[in-house]
Amino acid sequence: MDQCLGQGRLRDHPSEDYELDPQFTKGAAITHNQDEALKDADFVYVKNWSTYEDYGKIYCNDPEWMLTTEKLKLTRNARVMHCLPVRRNVELSDEVLDSPASIVTQEASNRVWAAQAVLAELLARPHKTINMETLAVIKIGGNIIDEEDKLHSFLSAFAAIGGKKILVHGGGKLATKLASDLGVEQQLVDGRRITDAETLKIVTMVYAGISTRIS
Repeated sequence: MDQCLGQGRLRDHPSEDYELDPQFTKGAAITHNQDEALKDADFVYVKNWSTYEDYGKIYCNDPEWMLTTEKLKLTRNARVMHCLPVRRNVELSDEVLDSPASIVTQEASNRVWAAQAVLAELLARPHKTINMETLAVIKIGGNIIDEEDKLHSFLSAFAAIGGKKILVHGGGKLATKLASDLGVEQQLVDGRRITDAETLKIVTMVYAGISTRIS
């Protein structure tokens, strides 16, 4: 967890077992006391990570480290950040994630535009990056992913394509499921989603979460 106060930065985690490589924490104060780290913070960036020295090993999984509105009272009305995907009621409580203090969705949406900018740059400057004559951009649909035989056939055909290739997937079914779980009604016209303000938040959460996991 990162707490930012003015130009300073304080990083905290449950124990020394979760220390990061010094090259990434240079200049940052380290504490294992969450209350101390939260005190008078302007921004709180919540992120979980595995152990650096013994990657993947879990030394501590204390539920008391979940960020709650009660803990936020120690801050200076701090804004809460997370790159998504997030484990609700594990890293952040619902009350924090869905509160006005949360700028999680806005932060995560930046990832979408950043990814688009990278793709646009790749496609706009083929002479420096890729041979456009051998580039294939292919979208895989959710119906194919859900059926093992179709997926196997698709991946075999995709692997057989020569040259550079980009595989994209919209994640529409995940967005529909999340909307249903959150009680947000979805409107479809001829199979196309009508994206109102609430749906846009959900789609951003899903797409940004997917890009975070595969990048």
